[in-house]
Amino acid sequence: MTIDSRPKTEATASAALDHVGAGSGEFDDFRDYFENATLGMHFVGADGTILYANRADSELLGYSREEWIGHNLSEFYADQDTLRDIFARLGNGEILSNVEARMIARDGSICDVLIDSNALFRDGEFVHTRCVVRGNRVEKRAVADLRASEDRYRSLAESIPALVSTADAEGVVTYHNQRWMEYTGRTADELRRDWASIVHPEDLGPLVEKWPIALAAGMAMENEYRVLRHDGEYRWHRSITTPAPDAANRVHMWIDAAIDVHDRREAEDALQEALELTATVNLQLAYQLGVNRTITENAGSALFLLDRHGSPTFMNRSAEQMTGFRLEDICGVPLHESVHHSHPDGTSYVMGDCPIYQSSPTMTALRDHEDVFYRKDGEPFPVLISVAPLEREGEGIGAVVEVLDITHRKQAEEEREELIGELQRANTAKDEFLGMVSHELKTPITTILGNAEILRLRSGQLTAEDRAGALDDIAKESERLQRIIDNLLVLARLEHGQSISPEPLLVPRVVERLAAVHRQHFPHRQIRVSGGAGIPPANGEGTYLEQVIRNLLSNAEKYSAPTAPIVVDLSQDGVEVRVSVLDSGSGFGEGEAEKIFTPFYRSPQTATQASGVGIGLAVCQRLIAAQGGHMWARNRPEGGADIGFALPVAEDHGE
Repeated sequence: MTIDSRPKTEATASAALDHVGAGSGEFDDFRDYFENATLGMHFVGADGTILYANRADSELLGYSREEWIGHNLSEFYADQDTLRDIFARLGNGEILSNVEARMIARDGSICDVLIDSNALFRDGEFVHTRCVVRGNRVEKRAVADLRASEDRYRSLAESIPALVSTADAEGVVTYHNQRWMEYTGRTADELRRDWASIVHPEDLGPLVEKWPIALAAGMAMENEYRVLRHDGEYRWHRSITTPAPDAANRVHMWIDAAIDVHDRREAEDALQEALELTATVNLQLAYQLGVNRTITENAGSALFLLDRHGSPTFMNRSAEQMTGFRLEDICGVPLHESVHHSHPDGTSYVMGDCPIYQSSPTMTALRDHEDVFYRKDGEPFPVLISVAPLEREGEGIGAVVEVLDITHRKQAEEEREELIGELQRANTAKDEFLGMVSHELKTPITTILGNAEILRLRSGQLTAEDRAGALDDIAKESERLQRIIDNLLVLARLEHGQSISPEPLLVPRVVERLAAVHRQHFPHRQIRVSGGAGIPPANGEGTYLEQVIRNLLSNAEKYSAPTAPIVVDLSQDGVEVRVSVLDSGSGFGEGEAEKIFTPFYRSPQTATQASGVGIGLAVCQRLIAAQGGHMWARNRPEGGADIGFALPVAEDHGE
């Protein structure tokens, strides 16, 4: 089977349909369904000729039926190898589904499509294909957006100074960052296949027990366990596993970050052993000779030694640097009064409720308690607190307090949450925008197609007035569709910094001409233009100025009562030419004067009154700004809105 690139006549165009059973009522229904389907469908002969196609098929690429039917597919495929592969697979009897292809549109652009197809054989001979074609641009863009989102997350995960991994909603690990592989000396595949082999056997059981509970509850969990480093040493790590919800608040992935706390754990264990030893020997001697020296020289975290009243009797260099206090500044005063006196919201913190103060008399250890301390200058900072109570003969005599400044960790957590929120907001905004634009494009397209179909099938049965009305509807909806597309294109160009070259323009002439065009389209509407005499030329760009005025007149048309006039007031204010479009609608709510110029914003007060995408006024503001002017929006005292703009008077406006 070969693909003949020579064009064929349309004599065989409907032959493919005749194979189905011409002459029956069912065939007439099938032909109607085929012709009016919203998906592109066509039959292609064994030599590659397009035998027959419905309207949606040719219009997908912008061709007329005459430019499409009877021509060979090789004329329209950007990649001929893809076409040959499709025909080879069909010739082998394969059924194709979601095959990606790149086709050449009438305007010369490349269109991504998805193809479903199979072949009809008679007596073992390939007769023709049966194809369904649909656009693939949105799906490919969604895949690209998703990949960009994943790349952004992975960049963040790789930059965090922690062992970061992710799992899907069912708890199956999907990713380890590079630090995991460097730390363990394992590949990503080895970590996914046999993660348990790098966890200390004594710590694996509790992890396995807690994980299903967290999955079922959708709640974050914290763990401490030992991880086998690449040099064969097990080291303690503290991990926080957090669920990540999607837009529907369903957990779609889990994010785990683990940090090495081995040195801290060893210091705590050594400290506890030393403190337990002091229970059998002289407490003061052990204090001065052993604990004090070890803490002072080796501890990287802030350490305080408190007496039975909660007052510090010792603090190491890290504690001084962290708080700004020296021991002589705060000794004799409960530590709570100096650095823990207020809640994060600024309210007073009663010492009796302080877990640090309670630890000594109750003989209760406190580990990794998250709180807020205050420096000497009053600045608050987040901390992680562990307290080891000291006892003698069963009575609490004080405590050792370890404090870690977790400012950077909290900032990282906030940045992560902000990033997740930003991604979710962007995704929501994208979905809302696509839904809004799809709806706004569908409405005029539906009207155009419906009236065109009526004229095509029933033109002879319609009165001249009905035909004129249908054509008028097609024209109006086509103009509406053109305005939406023009506004979207202009908004995109201006967002990318496109510049313009202004020139002197006679604004009154432009206004009068566009007002006359508007009257032709809306003969019921009275439009009055006032104040145009003697106004000098303004600096601007003709096409952009026309688009602004058309948008403002269209906006006033939508929100004015059917019999109310629209007034366009022209004036000069010093070095500015001002144009105000005054309608008699319901205006807009308090505080919305700036919001209505935001892309895709629609006032709740008027959203149900008329349809729209919410970009017309945003486009106007950007176009006027690009021409060196400014816009305003205000409610009229007598009702309705005054939305207008001002452009600078041209420097040289001599006649």
